[in-house]
Amino acid sequence: MMVFCTLFDSNYLDKGIVMYRSLMSVRCDFKMYVLAMDEKCKEVLDAYRGSKLVTISVDDFVEEMGLSELRKNRSRGEFCWTCTSYLIDYVLTRFNEPICTYVDSDLRFYSNPQCLIDEMGERTVQIVEHRYNPTMLGKLGKANSGAYCVEFNTFKNTVDALQLLHWWKERCFESCTITADKKGVWGDQGYLEEWGDKKNVSVLSHLGAGMAPWNVVQYRLISEENGIIAEEKKSGKQFPVVFYHYHNINYYNAHKVCISVHEPWLEDRKLIDALYLSYLREIDDVKNELKDKFGIYPLLHSHPGMENKTLRKKRNIKELIATIDSLIIPKLYVKCIGTKKQQKYEHLNIIRF
Repeated sequence: MMVFCTLFDSNYLDKGIVMYRSLMSVRCDFKMYVLAMDEKCKEVLDAYRGSKLVTISVDDFVEEMGLSELRKNRSRGEFCWTCTSYLIDYVLTRFNEPICTYVDSDLRFYSNPQCLIDEMGERTVQIVEHRYNPTMLGKLGKANSGAYCVEFNTFKNTVDALQLLHWWKERCFESCTITADKKGVWGDQGYLEEWGDKKNVSVLSHLGAGMAPWNVVQYRLISEENGIIAEEKKSGKQFPVVFYHYHNINYYNAHKVCISVHEPWLEDRKLIDALYLSYLREIDDVKNELKDKFGIYPLLHSHPGMENKTLRKKRNIKELIATIDSLIIPKLYVKCIGTKKQQKYEHLNIIRF
């Protein structure tokens, strides 16, 4: 049995429910622990009584893990990032699970992820690369956010895995900021930067895991007949999409969104439509279900981790370039041409459904 954990509040209930149901739809054997980040979220999840769902109260969790002061002093996004490593440890130690995979709530699964866990073999930790676009803007993204993404991260209940997990917890306790004053820190994931070289760490190689707005333009659609089959443009390698990370969907209104694909002028529109149109309709159905049953209608206009405008200003292009002096990137391109081109083609990121 696969064991998953995730965390979200009532603003992300629609995404979390779609993610959970997508795992049910691919007929895999799993259990999911959800840290409900507010009382309304826990109330709704408990009402659904999912057969494979275990809900955890954030108040109980915070008290048991000694996070009360951090909860008071960190933004909503920063506190969620802080809790990720703590939640994995909580599931492994309090519930004595033999293995636990953290999954972001804005994933959707298109095929059974057991093949990803199997890829670990005898290794005890698994991480996923961002696989940023091999462009100047992609290099900037990697320098900013790191090589690895916290989205599908597995730890076995072994001494060496727990040692690494506890080190990660300690770093996240120190800081989970996204401001420019903490070099090498980007939420919870900057700390993973050197993990790929560790003997007990598996870096996921399956191309169908980790597809996201920052790399989707590297692929094209092959088929939708039995799941979504995609192809890497560079190599011609075909693969089933296991999950897609629907990061940073910004709502203008209930039926108009910005999907935030990086460098959208390179995209295969058929693949974008195959991934996003059905997902957005699923999300819309759950929003209406939540409204009818519980009187709530989640509608996020921007990613909660970027909600503080002051923090966003600190991560402007000038400051980011200052962190990547070791990279051979024409700064004029990044600062002027690259960002202007993204703005010019931003209409490709607008979807009405």
